[in-house]
Amino acid sequence: MRYFPKKRTPGHLGGSKPQLKKRRVHDDRKESSAKSKKKLQPIEDPTDDDPVVEVVAKNDDKEEDSTPNPLQELISCLASTSKSSSKAVSDIIPKGKKTESSRKYEAQAEGPEIDETELEIDSGEDDDIFDSTPSMKANNPFESHISRDIQEYVQNYGSLHSVSREMRLPALKDCFYEYKVTDSDIDNPLHLYKSLGDFDVKQNLIDNLQRLLISNMDTGPMSSLDALQCEVLSILAGYKDFLYCERTHEIGEKIRPIYCLHALNHVLKTRSRIIHHNTKLSKSTNSNADYRDQGLTRPKVLILLPFRESARRTIDCIIELISGDQDDKAEDKVNIMNIKRYHGEFQADAPSLARANKPQDYNELFTGDTDDSFRMGISVTKKSLKLYSDFYTSDIIVASPLGLRIVIGAEGDKERDFDFLSSIELIIMDQTEIFLMQNWEHVLDIMKHLHIQPTESHGVDFSRVRMWALDGLSKYYRQSVIISSVQSPQITSLFKTKCFNYEGRVLVRNLVLPSSNQLRRVVVQSPQTFYRFESNSLLESVEERFKIFTERILPRCRDLGEAHTMIFIPSYFDFVKLRNYFRTEDINFTQICEYTKPGKISQSRAWFFHEGRNFLLYTERCHFYNRFRIKGIRHLVFYQLPTHPHFYSELCNLLHPGYQGKKFQGDEASMNCTVMYDKFDFVQLQAVVGAERASYMINSGNDEHIFLSQAQK
Repeated sequence: MRYFPKKRTPGHLGGSKPQLKKRRVHDDRKESSAKSKKKLQPIEDPTDDDPVVEVVAKNDDKEEDSTPNPLQELISCLASTSKSSSKAVSDIIPKGKKTESSRKYEAQAEGPEIDETELEIDSGEDDDIFDSTPSMKANNPFESHISRDIQEYVQNYGSLHSVSREMRLPALKDCFYEYKVTDSDIDNPLHLYKSLGDFDVKQNLIDNLQRLLISNMDTGPMSSLDALQCEVLSILAGYKDFLYCERTHEIGEKIRPIYCLHALNHVLKTRSRIIHHNTKLSKSTNSNADYRDQGLTRPKVLILLPFRESARRTIDCIIELISGDQDDKAEDKVNIMNIKRYHGEFQADAPSLARANKPQDYNELFTGDTDDSFRMGISVTKKSLKLYSDFYTSDIIVASPLGLRIVIGAEGDKERDFDFLSSIELIIMDQTEIFLMQNWEHVLDIMKHLHIQPTESHGVDFSRVRMWALDGLSKYYRQSVIISSVQSPQITSLFKTKCFNYEGRVLVRNLVLPSSNQLRRVVVQSPQTFYRFESNSLLESVEERFKIFTERILPRCRDLGEAHTMIFIPSYFDFVKLRNYFRTEDINFTQICEYTKPGKISQSRAWFFHEGRNFLLYTERCHFYNRFRIKGIRHLVFYQLPTHPHFYSELCNLLHPGYQGKKFQGDEASMNCTVMYDKFDFVQLQAVVGAERASYMINSGNDEHIFLSQAQK
């Protein structure tokens, strides 16, 4: 299947932008009886300087199926591969079993933290793109990772002992390092390098990274890597899976060149190894020479990004790291192929959704082209970088989940192709939280199609394919990097259930302190009532939430006068269910969701403000893409806490007299906010009220807690 025909047509790479049809799903769930009412009783707040007064309610009642493959007979005839290992520079062994290296770490724990002045970039004079940093040739984590024999690990995977170590790094702060241990493993330390010269990185990439850091306009000129970049690169260079959920715009632009550097270094090392073996084979007279250095297909790195602007920044970074200074001599320049087409389709000055009246984070996110259907193959050679290469001749694939899903297709489609995902060794997801607002099913579908044995050979030399790829063990060698700005159960579940890297994984988990929770950002002095309900599973949680809302929360809203009540709903499925319930009960309401046309949105906002409609159903995805300042809200109900925590304070602050119109006679105390939550909402809850309070509220014998904000306006 060709992805880049001369005449581009819809559905092909670089062609027009096909869109998947969006389906609305109706989900009916049964109703049941409600619990008894609770009486309010004030309690003391544990912190005296907290600008939030808390009141609680006293409770008076106490693996995938195998697919037949025509290549299986050929694959089963091939031989085994070799094994190698390496040793790293400095060890960081967190809390756990104390070894000699762990005692050494504890002895140094009281010493000074990493000084950014020590993180100098070690430049060199080597112009060969395939030459490694000389000081690290003896320490090769790439070779160690791809050559290790993990048969014992795979055979006993289900019964292996899992080790989880807590550690604190200078920049990333609180991290958890998790891995499985076999009987032959003594220890599996995480190594931290303090300067770029310590990494096993191609010298040409090091030189070009220095130029990129100096010219980076997003983060400001930098002469060296800072502590955060060194720690992230240490984790990536050690081929550990990495989950980081504290991304900001500035941090994201710091991490982008780091994962691009790691991806290019992996590709160049693989290619260097293949070229070296090709040379040996051409000179060797031994017909039995066995070199295993390839996968079932060529693509090795998959980078998933949400918008075309994100892809442009990433591809620009890759070009800068490969090409470097284009003022060099002609023989030293790297040829960038199809660059004119790239500049035409990924424009830096493309129209954006950024507006002066929108919040800063919105403008940072939606600056540039926000098209979410794109894909590009990138082929890397010694002196050239080819953009828009066919997937089967590409080393790196940069795509959006939707763009890649169109190529993969769905079950029953006549034209489907996902063989190019069979040998992905590194997958990077940046701005992953946006995938939740697009279509999370696309991400799950892509993960499902990774490492499936291809249905065609695609010109591969099976005598050069690594044995672990032939044995279907590629998923245990794949490194996964997930970067997000928010913690989410869906993202954490993906990381823990779809990532099987035998090297282990690092999760960054910093508790939300009282000084950084969203309650402190609420400036209106309206009561905020948090109502907890009990459930034993996620499925039961959905049913119980609907029952509690219809039998307890909705009647309360009607008792308060019914008018000017907005219901915020994160899930579109819950939105459809509530909408159908309101229609069945003949309740006076209007709706705004991600599929509502602009004219209908204006009409619904006007009806709600002028009391033409008493209730407004409003989805999180619609707010994410528009950030409307809805006027006329006097009673705010969070059917579930938002995925993006800052939406909570943003919407609560709309309970301000300034948004109520000139005829409004009341004050902030006459308005209120109600939140529904259960134990499965702990991640979102701690982002709003803080980790300590969230733990208390989940385990408390009281199921109602009221907060009164005293923040400065």
